Amino acid sequence: MTSSAAPSAAAVARRLRARILAGEFDGTGVVPSRGQLADTEGITVEVASLVLRALEADGWVWLHQGRRTRLRPRRLFEVSVTVARTEGAGDGPAGLRELAGRAVASAAAAEPAGVVAEASASQQRLVLRLRVQATSWAGATRIAEAVLESMDEPWSWDGWDLPGAAVSAKPT
Repeated sequence: MTSSAAPSAAAVARRLRARILAGEFDGTGVVPSRGQLADTEGITVEVASLVLRALEADGWVWLHQGRRTRLRPRRLFEVSVTVARTEGAGDGPAGLRELAGRAVASAAAAEPAGVVAEASASQQRLVLRLRVQATSWAGATRIAEAVLESMDEPWSWDGWDLPGAAVSAKPT
């Protein structure tokens, strides 16, 4: 594979995280090494190192020099994202239901971390509830913020204060 055709570190990290979430490594708790990732993903060992460091920074794995890369324990978190309505938003009840449906679809498409989403909308706010797997409260919040960023499409959010959205997370 040529270097221009090699997947990015972010793409490999997403795939590896999806494999972690699917339970592929739960039996042993051991994640592929840099060399194994490089071989299976068609990337360099340096890029594989970036992938594992990114997963460590997000709390998914423990890296120790001279030891195998191990999974960190995960928990299920309930995350709530509340988006306030600003003046000038003209969605009626049917439009709000459509907006809530788009929010759920966007959340599911944006994040493989076991997202189960539901949304409710009123004339004042939209509340998106997510159930995500993460290793910490901060990780769950980062997942929700990434979902929120993926929803930043002007055609669907006119009249809503997306940058001012409130995010909260708690273990279930």
